[in-house]
Amino acid sequence: MKKIIMSLVLSLTTLIANASVIDNEIKKGQIDEANKIVESEIAKSPNEPATWLAYATLMLAKNESQKSWAGLSQARKLIQTTDLTSDKISKLEAEYYQIEGAWYFQKKSFDKAAQSFKQSLKFDANNLDNQIWLSCAWLAEHRLSEATSLINTMYLASSKNETVNFLYKITHPVEKELKQVISAQPDLITPKLALINLYVNKGQFTLAKKFMEKLPINQLSQFPFVLLSSQISMSLKQPQEVVKKLNPIIQTNEDYRLLSSLSVAQALLGNFNEASVLFEKSLKAKEYKMPDLAQSATLSMSQHPVAYIDQLLANGEYQTQANSMSSGLVKIAYYFKKNQMADARHEARNWLQLYPRQAFSYDVLGSVDKAEGDYHGAENAFQSAIKLNETYLPARLHLIEVFIKQRKYAEARKLLLDTSKKFKPDSKIFLLWSKLEEFEGNRDAAKKWLEKAATIEQSLEPGLEFVSFYLRQDRPKLALLLAENLAKMHGNDIRLLNLLGGLYLENEQKYPQAIDIFEKLVQFVPDSPGVVQNLSKSHQLSGHPEKAMSVLEQHLHKYPQQVEVQRQLARLYIHNRNFDKAKLVFERILKTHPDDYISLNNLASLYIELDPKKSLSFAKQAYEHAPDNASVCDTLGWAYYKNHQPHVALNYLLKANKLDHNLADATYHLALVYREQGQKQAAVDFLKQALASRDTQFSARAQANTLLKNWSM
Repeated sequence: MKKIIMSLVLSLTTLIANASVIDNEIKKGQIDEANKIVESEIAKSPNEPATWLAYATLMLAKNESQKSWAGLSQARKLIQTTDLTSDKISKLEAEYYQIEGAWYFQKKSFDKAAQSFKQSLKFDANNLDNQIWLSCAWLAEHRLSEATSLINTMYLASSKNETVNFLYKITHPVEKELKQVISAQPDLITPKLALINLYVNKGQFTLAKKFMEKLPINQLSQFPFVLLSSQISMSLKQPQEVVKKLNPIIQTNEDYRLLSSLSVAQALLGNFNEASVLFEKSLKAKEYKMPDLAQSATLSMSQHPVAYIDQLLANGEYQTQANSMSSGLVKIAYYFKKNQMADARHEARNWLQLYPRQAFSYDVLGSVDKAEGDYHGAENAFQSAIKLNETYLPARLHLIEVFIKQRKYAEARKLLLDTSKKFKPDSKIFLLWSKLEEFEGNRDAAKKWLEKAATIEQSLEPGLEFVSFYLRQDRPKLALLLAENLAKMHGNDIRLLNLLGGLYLENEQKYPQAIDIFEKLVQFVPDSPGVVQNLSKSHQLSGHPEKAMSVLEQHLHKYPQQVEVQRQLARLYIHNRNFDKAKLVFERILKTHPDDYISLNNLASLYIELDPKKSLSFAKQAYEHAPDNASVCDTLGWAYYKNHQPHVALNYLLKANKLDHNLADATYHLALVYREQGQKQAAVDFLKQALASRDTQFSARAQANTLLKNWSM
């Protein structure tokens, strides 16, 4: 019965040329007959999922969308709760998603319809009706390349099918025929769009632009033409034209494709702040969507998730990928950038739920776990990916990296050997060999693998690894020279600029260059706390403390919740003896983060001379949250000493010294307390230890030297 009703709808469905409308007009008598059958079946078998799928189909045919959705919801509930065989579940799932897709199509939610039809094809891969529906949904979404690929597949297998033949003709137009149609019927839009797409696919962008310039203004302002015009301008490297066209339009139409195109154009013009805002809007304007796995697998998010969004905005890759993955993978990467790991994990789990049998799904989830430091979870996820697909290289590489991080060197070597045998030479494999050899202490072998990686791939990745390698080998001059050479070829790469800026901060003569780099990075990633902190540090080291504070103050005006930036600003206030402002900053942090032991500890230090009792109160709170932090123990001990409790003070100061022998302040305080207790030799010994420390934060070094001379006399 259900099959009869389903075929009733599908057989009488007419697909319009632009695939944007479904005509569900069904003869009155057929609907009446179907209605009687469905009512009878519901009365007999109310717990049968197939009955409710039939009901949903019938209501869809009657254009009663709310009732149709209610039927789908009931069917979904029964599929999940009824004890059924796996074959029957697969059959019901295929039909459920087919009807859901038709429901979305009727609502003109073509993107959601495409998701449903793709899901149905997972359970019934050869269903021609679903393939037709999916191709039409893609055409309606202007995703021509995906639609054409599927239509080609259908045409090879079913060229005699009337609908397939029709779809093939509209996606494989002949220029001469299109021109004849346009000449005979100038008001038709579809053949004009087809001709422009034909030029674009051939790379004849100038020809496409000239043709569009001749079109009437009322047609040019229609959405499909606006999108095509933007694509053509971008291909002709004219982003300023895209900005000029789209800026007025998005005031009234915030379609994700328009926002994406405008975002890329702004990025290409160097307006990264505007690009970032538009990119965020495009994510919000777009429902969660799965990109094609083949396209997704090529993306670099899982290797460099934080840098990915910035790279995406700054280069042409986004232009070619934007329509197919405005959400999904990009959404996960976006949450990485915002450090919203819970959201990233949620999206990754959504992905896995949609595609549980795809290695890539587990690879993405493992990447989230790895970024959070959950190496056990990451290991399990990557191993699941490899079980599903032994030839899926990214999961193998990620698993090897996790093994190395966990110091499971034997497992890493075994998997690397297997991977090297099964796959052709690859720079990523060589880089992991280098990392493994270095971690096992074989530095010469590590260098040789790096050289191999650089030889096989003249790209940035091996170069960045070489810079890091030289830094780990304590060869900063070589690291700096290589980083500067890389910057000549890859000047706008976020990771490289960060690395080079950090190297400049280690060289007094290079402080001005550090300022230039971090000012450039602030344009690329205006909300990055690390970048603005480094920019402030550059100004501070260059002898401009006022500028260093101003940079942070301006940043916090835009991003007031960034705690690490607030802390750095407070430390600068302390350095410049503006203690009142420093107190205000720490107190502001504690209003939103009452357990922030760093701010509690700093407040205790600030109050230690002015109000010892208040200082002790803050120090005790800090110790509750971080009892094994040497600096916290030192502050608490010193606060007890200032409150005339030297015996209690000694306990905490000795603990601080045990936790960190190089913390000069704690050792210095120990010397003072022992001196007051009359233990002169212990005082001298601890004073010498404080002076021998390499602690650059030891501010009382001059006083300690004077005391040592006096005590020795």
